[in-house]
Amino acid sequence: SRAMDAALRSSFVILKVVIAVLVVYLIFSNTFTVEDKKEGAIILRFGNSRTTTIEDVWRPGVRFAWPYPIEERVIIDAVSPVTSDFAWTQYPDDDESDSQDDPKQRAGINVSDPRNGYLLTKDNKAIHLKAEMSYEIIDFNRFVFGFHDPEAILKTILESAMTHAAKERTLGEILINSSIPKEAIDRDTFEKKVENRVKKLMEQYDLGVKLKGSVTINFGNTKELESIPTFARKSRKDYTEQAT
Repeated sequence: SRAMDAALRSSFVILKVVIAVLVVYLIFSNTFTVEDKKEGAIILRFGNSRTTTIEDVWRPGVRFAWPYPIEERVIIDAVSPVTSDFAWTQYPDDDESDSQDDPKQRAGINVSDPRNGYLLTKDNKAIHLKAEMSYEIIDFNRFVFGFHDPEAILKTILESAMTHAAKERTLGEILINSSIPKEAIDRDTFEKKVENRVKKLMEQYDLGVKLKGSVTINFGNTKELESIPTFARKSRKDYTEQAT
């Protein structure tokens, strides 16, 4: 009887210790760290933000939050990149180890697919482009709670700006800035036109962000026609011959 009583007491002590550890773990399970100048955080309590100021969003260090579903954390990047993909196709490298690999037998791109396409210039030439930009959040409430998918909207803004700018510049003016006529009223380069359009649309949509740095354009391989699909090669070849 005494042995049984001692064993039960020991078991209760162990059980209390385990429960205490679990309670402490549960309380601090949603605690996290915010990296300085890289990210920010918003803490939601029952769906409502308890992070009230912009300073609180970007304050680095350890943050305490009650376990979910009482509180929830939303991590946002200080500066995030956006890359276009609707006018750019990454062609796979030749597989030299596979003797059966025939580039001519590979499926061609479908220009009606929004993920794989080409822009049309002012002189109706097809051009293969990829653009990149970075944005900085200036109004976290607007950015996080005002839109369902702000990152998708930003990508659409970038791709819309590329389409808009391409229709205002010929193929030659896009590839060679010096080919823009000196008497032209609009002397902005293609990159600058894209950047100005992005800024205008960001302001129009009021996403709570601003452009960080400049928009960069990757023109791909402008010399080798093999990287250009058949339907676009003639316009590139004609332009190259005229330019030389």
